[in-house]
Amino acid sequence: MRPIIIPAFAPAATQNLAWVSPFPSSFPLHHRVSCSNNFCILSSTSSSLSPRPIALPHSLTLANDFAFTLIATMSSNNKVKYILLDCDNTLCQSERLAFEACAELTNEVLKKHDIPDRYDVDSLLEDFVGHNFRNMLIGLQKKHNFTMTADEVDEYVAMELGKVTQKLSEKCVECPGVTEQLEWARKQGYPMAVVSTSAKPRVIASLKKTNLMRFFTDEKVFSAASSMPKPSSKPDPAIYLWACDKLGVKPEECLTVEDSKSGATAGMRAGIPLIGYVGIYKLEEGAAKEKQMAETLTEVTKAEVIMYDWKEFPECVKKIEAKL
Repeated sequence: MRPIIIPAFAPAATQNLAWVSPFPSSFPLHHRVSCSNNFCILSSTSSSLSPRPIALPHSLTLANDFAFTLIATMSSNNKVKYILLDCDNTLCQSERLAFEACAELTNEVLKKHDIPDRYDVDSLLEDFVGHNFRNMLIGLQKKHNFTMTADEVDEYVAMELGKVTQKLSEKCVECPGVTEQLEWARKQGYPMAVVSTSAKPRVIASLKKTNLMRFFTDEKVFSAASSMPKPSSKPDPAIYLWACDKLGVKPEECLTVEDSKSGATAGMRAGIPLIGYVGIYKLEEGAAKEKQMAETLTEVTKAEVIMYDWKEFPECVKKIEAKL
């Protein structure tokens, strides 16, 4: 799908809208758009162009006064209908920052329950990468044989979210090359959404700090911890199935990009073709870890293709589309 951004000024979405400068350079200027309910009709007013109307799904974003931006789509030959992107250590280098913030709380929980073991960032990542903090607390209880009350879990989850969100809003950076490739995807007309296991405020903090939020609307950011009536965590595929339902697409019509075994497993279980991104492992842990994760994502989670650098993203997309 190729996006057309149409700035327009009207008191209601049901009015006819003419093109407003600046015009998209790749499309004819002699068109009008009629909006009503959930669809737009784009039709030519030039005798040299086909007058056949085209139904276009759209979304509206309110601006100031009566201004709003209509984001419409025209049909193209893209076989992938939606690109679903993990956030932590896929779009943003956020995992280590987040684990720095929650390691302290994890050790506080263990001390409170008279468990002598302690975690540093690396050992916590080794055991719980790809899991949200609620799921991590469940894992801690199982591993160390102690029990937390539901209220206690909720209290620590809230504390962790505040600490992590603050740290990410101050220090988070994007994974190398992400902006350029999201620009490419947008120009090619691929709709995109974020599907994360982390709490939504944490995801939004990362996306805003890295300036990647401009590629997504708030409703296109899905959180296993926050978006669904019953919180979940990858590798449960529930958040992927939820996102696909809300976006109106079938899982097999999408592709996803994941870096962790748990996230990739969720995508696999949802039936979504997977790009396994492993470049973050070389950046943070070295070539041996990158190689290990490439093998894991290929053999265990059935990744269609492994991406070592975000500059490989267009070719990875083409490889998946060739199989659809």
